[in-house]
Amino acid sequence: MEESDCRSNNNGSEEMIDRLSSLPDSLLISILSLLPLNSAAATSALSRRWIPLWTHLPRLIIEDGYHPTFSSDTNTSRQNFDKFITTVDHILRQATSPKIETFNLRFYHPDLEIDQYPICLASLNSWVLLICARYPANLEVSFDFYLNGLQFIPLPPCIFETQSLVKIELRGYFNCKLPESGIVSLPNLKELSLNGLDFDFQVLRTLFKSCPLLEILFLGVEFMEDEIVEISAPNLRKLAVYMRGSSYRSIFLIDAPLLEEIDVQDCVAFYYFVKIPSNLQKARIHFWDSIFGEGSVHQTHIPELIRGISNVNSIQLGNNIHIFDTLNRMDAANLWSLFHNLTYLCLSVSKECVNWGARIPLYLLSKLKRIDVLAIKGDDNDVCSVYYILSLADVLEQLNISCFANSGKGGKRQLWKEYKFCGKLFTFSRRSITSKIEFNGAYIHAFSHGPRNASSASQIDWLGPSMWPDIEEEDE
Repeated sequence: MEESDCRSNNNGSEEMIDRLSSLPDSLLISILSLLPLNSAAATSALSRRWIPLWTHLPRLIIEDGYHPTFSSDTNTSRQNFDKFITTVDHILRQATSPKIETFNLRFYHPDLEIDQYPICLASLNSWVLLICARYPANLEVSFDFYLNGLQFIPLPPCIFETQSLVKIELRGYFNCKLPESGIVSLPNLKELSLNGLDFDFQVLRTLFKSCPLLEILFLGVEFMEDEIVEISAPNLRKLAVYMRGSSYRSIFLIDAPLLEEIDVQDCVAFYYFVKIPSNLQKARIHFWDSIFGEGSVHQTHIPELIRGISNVNSIQLGNNIHIFDTLNRMDAANLWSLFHNLTYLCLSVSKECVNWGARIPLYLLSKLKRIDVLAIKGDDNDVCSVYYILSLADVLEQLNISCFANSGKGGKRQLWKEYKFCGKLFTFSRRSITSKIEFNGAYIHAFSHGPRNASSASQIDWLGPSMWPDIEEEDE
């Protein structure tokens, strides 16, 4: 490096820059690609040698730093919008790498003005066209905005013709249409996430069939009318569907013989499997509570889903323990006898549910080796439920219990509640004499092995004086 090029008066810094500058450009670019984009660009101040290096970065991660508050005025919002658009334009004009490995763009403007919409549309189209011409492998675009008289931004169809893509993640008010040719060409795509998009379902049908290597699929959809979604993916391993809206008879027809994990949340739909996946290992179900209300039309959808996931060895139910009651009312409780591989059950019981333990089918309790119970309150209802589980679980190896602690009622009262609960928990007899019980509360961590309290230990985490309220609390 020439002496005049050095921008530091510190000899140690000069020597460090000299050593770095002796490295080839390719290695320096690899090092810069590990830094945040603004930090990488700032290195151009080091010397003339460094000025162009950041423009060759193969990874461009650009995030809108604007976070409006209730006090934000219109002028501030407009200034930040203009600044973001200008900044992205500048970065992409400077970028000279022939291959952009990763492009990640996050735009957040909940107070978009109507005259800014066409700017968004034109900017997004030019940015995506430029990136797609650089053979990207990973493309993530998130556009979060709110506009009176909501309008979706047309998604540049070139995305679905970019054969180099391995991962696509799109989130926001995008309108998704096929290219004019009607052909989707994504032969290398392995991961696809679509959240909040507006699309014709012919688009999805064509899209899934045009991704032969697809392994991971996330769909975040809002259906106001009943729809049919066909998911045909011969190599799909993980599927997540978060469905919202007023539809209650939408259908997901799933042809994924290699599926290993499924996660369905929010609203219920009909989930039909062309063939029950033999490799399915994990299922997570977390529907809205209203679905389990008396007379709810959504409940008729549940048996087909349960039948379709019957090969799993692990189920997580997020506040959905009422699913057991639903199947009982529909004379479909025998479906649980299909779960020959099930060994793990995770329950969240933060919502009020009387005698929740007794709702678990006996057939499942006879097979489960591990049970996790999350967010219990530690009251008599929880005590009775845990006792029920321990007295009937034949092969149970581990029971993990975590306690929900209300931050407004911490301190001595919470500690005392946890202490009393553990006092009962570790004296219960157990059907499985080799089982381990572990309790994690806000203050107490305790566990025991073997029948009753054969081998146990406990620990109280005081967490400092700040956790103890100054107000007087009555002991329970």
